[in-house]
Amino acid sequence: MPPTGFPTLLLVGGFLFSYAFLVKPGHTDPEYVALLDNMFNIGLVLVGIGVLMVMVLLYHYEKMGAVGIPLAILESLGLLPKVVSYVRIFAVGVVGVKIAATGNEMLYEGLAHTLSDLSHAGALDYVLIPVILIAWLAVQLFALVLGVFTAGSPAADLQMQDFLEVQDDFADSVSFAQMITGEGVEIYDGDSHAAKLNGSWPLMIDESDGAVAQQLPTGVGEGVIIIDSAGFIVDWHTSTMNPIDIKKAVETAEAGGGRTPFEFLQMSSILVFLPLLLLGLPRERIDAPETVMIPAAGWLGTAGSASLGFALWALPVAILSIFGAMLWSWVQAALIGWLIWQTVAMLIWQRLPEVDWVSNQVYNQLPDDYRAWRSQEMWTWDARMGHWFAWLSWLAMPTLIGQGVGSRIASGGMGFLMGPLMLIAFILLAGIVTLLIRLVAAWGGPISRLAGTLTRPVAVRGWGAINAGIVIWMILWYVFGPLLG
Repeated sequence: MPPTGFPTLLLVGGFLFSYAFLVKPGHTDPEYVALLDNMFNIGLVLVGIGVLMVMVLLYHYEKMGAVGIPLAILESLGLLPKVVSYVRIFAVGVVGVKIAATGNEMLYEGLAHTLSDLSHAGALDYVLIPVILIAWLAVQLFALVLGVFTAGSPAADLQMQDFLEVQDDFADSVSFAQMITGEGVEIYDGDSHAAKLNGSWPLMIDESDGAVAQQLPTGVGEGVIIIDSAGFIVDWHTSTMNPIDIKKAVETAEAGGGRTPFEFLQMSSILVFLPLLLLGLPRERIDAPETVMIPAAGWLGTAGSASLGFALWALPVAILSIFGAMLWSWVQAALIGWLIWQTVAMLIWQRLPEVDWVSNQVYNQLPDDYRAWRSQEMWTWDARMGHWFAWLSWLAMPTLIGQGVGSRIASGGMGFLMGPLMLIAFILLAGIVTLLIRLVAAWGGPISRLAGTLTRPVAVRGWGAINAGIVIWMILWYVFGPLLG
């Protein structure tokens, strides 16, 4: 049987030898110095035995001959980088905890004090509340790589090796954790794996019925989940996930979940574009303006009005998404409530009160020549189109704005700049896409105008009736999904 205990002997002996060597010069107590001398000698003997065991292993069992003797020394020294690596991981963990604690002391405590006594808060306090909150989130949140496995599964070790490989590339910009799940899981099921981890990252135990894992996309099973700084899931894979894919997913998480405005172009045409094509049918003939205007003034007006309508939806969603996934279920509830209100308004008054009011205020600020050429009704309808586009994009990709804007801001650093810029890009591209839909809907010429004229009296109320069905479905989904788990 080959001698396989040399790593333990080398590590124990190396620790005793190094500790005594480093600590002894700073002590004068005769008894403690004598103890250090014994530790030094014992450590030296254990290291010598360990190196000899390596020599025997390479020379005899590995059939390397005389070459194995000098290689044994190199093999023994090769344990040093591994020890240093674990020390680094430990240091990163300590630093992360201290950063989080400092963030709590300097930011969260002051924020909590202000929120607890808003009656005595000044104007500056109200201004600083969102700033401090964003700063605290930036300190606290990192991209998270979560490994889920069942007790006794070989996937646990595979995840550990993959995580260790990725960890060296990202240092403290990403956190790792593993969770044991499964029916009837007990705390002692993690003892053996915890020994292998040696504190590299947290090891969690799921509820006995797998209640936590049931809320994850992998379910009560094995998988790897990448979570961005705002708490949104960026990517996931069942069983294991190779290091290359993990690195790509982490980079995506650091870039705000990889969500960009160009995903508007990837949405289902049946779900989004077809309804908007029907709503975008021309409702009146547009003649050439009597006065000279800038080139493409009509197109710019349509895109601008649609961008305004989209912004009225996207801006509050983007602001709320900064708080992260921990409040996202409540954001969804608020959006469902908002959609209910608009559905009722469309069915009863054939209007979108808040959208119509804002669009009218902006329309009144436009140049007189433009208002004489393009009617207020047409401007308001384009704003409604942009607003409806926002709702349909939410149904198609619920976290598009949340990850595209909120995750970037929560990631800190350049995210504070990229988040607002990305929001502007979302708004502008939504206006451009709405313009394209309007142009496609007008391709039929007189036939398109006839269809638009015929549907004009019932368009808003008809869309409200469709929204009523969507609302019922969303309520059922929310009650039996996020609300009841």
